[in-house]
Amino acid sequence: MPPIERHTLRTAVAKSSTWKELYRRLGYAGSPPGGSTRQRIRQAISSAGIDSSHLNGKTGPKTTWTDDDLRAAVLAATTWKQVTDGLGCNYATAKLNSERLGLDTSHFPLARLRKPPKVAAIVDRASPKRFGQAAESVAVAWYALHGYSVFVPACGIESSADLLAVRGDSMRRVQVKSGGRKASSGHVEVGISHGARSKSRARPYLAAEVDEFFVITSDFATYRIPREAVDAKKAIVLGPKYEKYRVDLTVAPVYL
Repeated sequence: MPPIERHTLRTAVAKSSTWKELYRRLGYAGSPPGGSTRQRIRQAISSAGIDSSHLNGKTGPKTTWTDDDLRAAVLAATTWKQVTDGLGCNYATAKLNSERLGLDTSHFPLARLRKPPKVAAIVDRASPKRFGQAAESVAVAWYALHGYSVFVPACGIESSADLLAVRGDSMRRVQVKSGGRKASSGHVEVGISHGARSKSRARPYLAAEVDEFFVITSDFATYRIPREAVDAKKAIVLGPKYEKYRVDLTVAPVYL
């Protein structure tokens, strides 16, 4: 708010009968000014010693009550609305002056707490179509959670093992496989050979190449199967025979 000359302010107050009219004479022809501006105008009037007791109306606070009136109103009321209605002032004025006087308002009911805004849950379900791409990462997570240090062969280095899992003196060469095609039995069939995508070139892994297979299916079932348990097969059907090799991602105690 730009400074108002004392003469201009005194003339505007004298010619006005309401606060609304005063604001209009001071250049606020539309809506009344904001609260901070109104407060500065009232402070300017008070500092200049200008009598504004004749001003009334809804847009200006009535100053006909005293501190004792406020004390009595707060003591008798049970809500801030009762206080403001009784004194003819707004909530901010009653609250600030009550705090200034140190009045006890603990008998007023607490304002209803606003409910926190609802935050939409992140729904990001796993897709069976992506399980093949995630298979190696799932295997790394499983071995790491069970106390293994996991190493992945560097790019450009040929290796029959997808992972090396080391724990203590034990090192396991792991080949990671995935599959989702159902066999006639209804169980998932998974290729576990070299060149599994080409039947003519496929061959079983040798003992010198891998120690075990980590298998994940499109149903997100996971298995840890020793190489010797597959009998040099090129593919296996994950039926009851392999159920004992099934694992999950829960963390069990690890004793090294």
